[in-house]
Amino acid sequence: TYKMADSMILSLTGSGKPARLIHPAGRRRLLIGVAAVIAPILIVLGIMSVRMFGDRSIEPLVANEIVVTSGKGEILQVVLPDSTLVWLHPGSELKYVDDFSKERKLDLKGKAFFQVRHDSGRDFRVSTKDMDVSVLGTEFFCHCYEGSEFSSVTLHSGNVNVNVAGQEKILN
Repeated sequence: TYKMADSMILSLTGSGKPARLIHPAGRRRLLIGVAAVIAPILIVLGIMSVRMFGDRSIEPLVANEIVVTSGKGEILQVVLPDSTLVWLHPGSELKYVDDFSKERKLDLKGKAFFQVRHDSGRDFRVSTKDMDVSVLGTEFFCHCYEGSEFSSVTLHSGNVNVNVAGQEKILN
């Protein structure tokens, strides 16, 4: 009987008294039966969750802000996430987020030349202390040093929309 007791598993009820002995073969059949019931439920739930949430992309909670500062006598070339090229002139600062999937927006203090990669679905915007410049694909200079009495935009090619104190002007 010791061999038989060793090959059986003792199942206890909540009261701590032996309820019944379950033979390993019976336990295996019980587990297979439970798995046969649970597996189709899990498959259906998986298919439903893919259909409900499959089209949604996972986005990071916080985009990283990038700050690029050029020193005195230094011109930096910056490649933005959308492949736009920026030449940041001495004593200038450029701020932007590393994710351009929703919008292409930058903050500029100082002077920079922009060679904007065309993207008809998203405007490219440069904000300064005095103005906002919006473009789709063009090349232009933006001059707006701190302490300067004025800011300026010099168009090299394409079109830009300049907004100064609520007044818009299109340069082409």
